[in-house]
Amino acid sequence: MKKYSLIIKIWLCALLVSTSCTNLEENSTGLLSPDNFYNTVEDLDTGVASSLRALLRGNAWDGLSVRGWTLTAGADDLTSHRGYNKQRILDGDEFTMNTENVDVKLTWKSLYASIASANLVIANKDNVTIDIAKRDQIVGQAYFIRALDYYYLARWWGGVPLVLETSIDGLSEINRSSIKEVYEQIIADATIAENTLPNFWSEVGRPNVYAAKTLLANVYLTMSGWPLKEDHYADAALKAKEVISSGAFNLEPKFADLWVYENRNGQEQIFNLQTAIAEGRAFSTYTSLPYNQWEESGWRDYAAEVNFFNAFPDDERKDATFKSEFIVKRNGVIVNGVPVPKGGIVKWEDSVDGKPGIKKYSDAGTDKRTHVGGALHPIFRYAEVLAIFAEAVGPTSEGYNYLNQIRRRAKGLDINTPNVAVDLAPGLSVDAFRKAVLKERSWEFAFEGKRWNDLVRTETVESANSSHPFAKTPTKNDYLMPIPADERLINPNLTQNPGY
Repeated sequence: MKKYSLIIKIWLCALLVSTSCTNLEENSTGLLSPDNFYNTVEDLDTGVASSLRALLRGNAWDGLSVRGWTLTAGADDLTSHRGYNKQRILDGDEFTMNTENVDVKLTWKSLYASIASANLVIANKDNVTIDIAKRDQIVGQAYFIRALDYYYLARWWGGVPLVLETSIDGLSEINRSSIKEVYEQIIADATIAENTLPNFWSEVGRPNVYAAKTLLANVYLTMSGWPLKEDHYADAALKAKEVISSGAFNLEPKFADLWVYENRNGQEQIFNLQTAIAEGRAFSTYTSLPYNQWEESGWRDYAAEVNFFNAFPDDERKDATFKSEFIVKRNGVIVNGVPVPKGGIVKWEDSVDGKPGIKKYSDAGTDKRTHVGGALHPIFRYAEVLAIFAEAVGPTSEGYNYLNQIRRRAKGLDINTPNVAVDLAPGLSVDAFRKAVLKERSWEFAFEGKRWNDLVRTETVESANSSHPFAKTPTKNDYLMPIPADERLINPNLTQNPGY
């Protein structure tokens, strides 16, 4: 039971949040508030759980695990289908995004709700004067989460308001900080987290020192590309190498084992947002429930791009990434005029949507009718650390070695045994090598929310979508999301991103 105590605490936070709409005219005696709550290590820890809950799910079906997927749909791996309530997703997939898009609005709100909870923990740290070492580790998590929140905000919206205090005074007039200022704050927070978090926790789901180092490696790599284009490759390589040299993580020998529920906190996982079937109160996310296609009685929200599927290498990784056949779970399925009974098989080409499904996370145990599931929302795993290091250092012996480990694993081979049939060709230029790393990342991290950001920072959104059957031709204006319209009504000082 102990290993899931943080997950239980997240649910307690959800119950607390659900009471926040209490009529203010009623007697509020006994209600929790920042003034009478953040006085113990346990109180601070509950605040951390609240910030994680907001990041994962927001108030309901919000947050990164649900609404945030739309903001990555402009990549060439992810799509939806036309009809019903899917236009909100197609806005991202087809570059028709607008200021009223509900997924953009709710993702923004969830990220700032997470920041607000983290700010309360940070601001009230000095209320706790005992068990200082544990207190500081708890607060270190809040710094990490706030840094991660702003990292998402910066990549999706560019310069955003930096809210670092708990007071609401002036929030309706706050200006957007520059993208440079936001990244400086991210580095500052992540560095504090790096210096205070432990190597490991006894409970799963908590960010540790290696999560902070991985975040910093990601941030430095991103800053090296669009829009800042500052050369932080050496910084990215340094932080990635610190994780690698720790010996704390390894690639799973089989790629498919990454997505087995019982193994979801295995040797490759650095930090994920997650729930737990075992506690009976877990909730499903878009990494477990709506991936089911129509034939499987699913919500049909997301599917794989056909061109991406066709270009994907035929290896063990492809089979673990895509659903190419659907098990019929509803009546009325007809293929070529012939009814297919429940339990029958329909190939993706013959399906209603005509797109491959997404197999990753499908062992999360979700029950569609009760919404109970144990899906994780991926943030960082060790393979990404290897890829960051390789991209940052270029075609050195170490760069080749770490990238080739990922390539060998995809073929089911021993990662430490060279194989000329699988390994990347030697002698590449820096530019050619980094392009090879990006291509490998597209396959390795398909549907993990990373492809869109890779395309943006390398300014390749346009070329990646050149054969999209429905999308308009994207421009640099499509690299950032619009500031939600209702946020600008509340605060007219929030200038809009170009093109919206």
